[in-house]
Amino acid sequence: MVARHRLAVILAALCCLSTTAVSARTVHSHVKLDGHKRSYQLHVPKCYDQDKAVPLVLVLHGAACNASMVSWDTRMSKQADRDGFIVAYPTGTAATWNAGDCCGPAYDAKVDDIAYLRALIQKIESQYNIDRDKIYIAGLSNGGMLAYRAGAELSDIVAAIAPVAGCMFPPKTGVKEPVSVICFNGTADKLVPIAGGGQCWFFSVHATPTAEAVDFWVHRDHCASDPICETTGHVMRQLYKGGSDGTEVCVYTLAGGGHHWPGGRTAGSIFGDKPSSEISATEVMCQFFWSHPKQHNENPG
Repeated sequence: MVARHRLAVILAALCCLSTTAVSARTVHSHVKLDGHKRSYQLHVPKCYDQDKAVPLVLVLHGAACNASMVSWDTRMSKQADRDGFIVAYPTGTAATWNAGDCCGPAYDAKVDDIAYLRALIQKIESQYNIDRDKIYIAGLSNGGMLAYRAGAELSDIVAAIAPVAGCMFPPKTGVKEPVSVICFNGTADKLVPIAGGGQCWFFSVHATPTAEAVDFWVHRDHCASDPICETTGHVMRQLYKGGSDGTEVCVYTLAGGGHHWPGGRTAGSIFGDKPSSEISATEVMCQFFWSHPKQHNENPG
């Protein structure tokens, strides 16, 4: 897995030297859905070549944030230039997402954010050469909650999700296909507590335990029940292997970590804590993504 990732990075770097490559650019656009315009920011890497299919990563901001803030916080666009993928930063309704049982104006208005993400992916696919086996969704806080929901409700097109400092509410529908999951949570997160409870910011919603989300995906993907554990400094990794269609569930727990994007510039939220410098969630999740493409039910789950 690691060797393949290194080869992919090398090939991406060589691509960036190609005379057919374009300069990196950021596009601001919108998707029309149910009579409304939903805006987003799109970063196209320096090495993009229309003749070569590339991965697509969606990064969802936290509540009270926006696309530009999460782009700056996560440095995902710089990672896109290094690894050669397109990254989209959608914008929520009144800076919030409807994650199923949370949060704020988006939830109160029953905004169909799943339809928005599906429409956004379809639009990007119509304009760029996207590898349909490599479509991924990451999110911070309220965006992480929506990433969990998208994993369940967009399992037909999403290969893996990466919720950060988020929690998962019970899915409203069945999950059609296996989806790999990598998640990051801090033990000192007071806004979305790792053990559940508390209150998600000023929203009258209690967080669900991270363990419930992990158990859900481990069982849904038919992974091994006993994880491979590794601890480095304050960071513990638990990897559940052997899932259907090559899926895995990977859990990063940061001892003493608060509400933030590990390795980020800020928490990407006015409610956030100082980010950990022991690990880069952006780099780690991308390595995980490239090792877990969609396999189209070769071993139905």
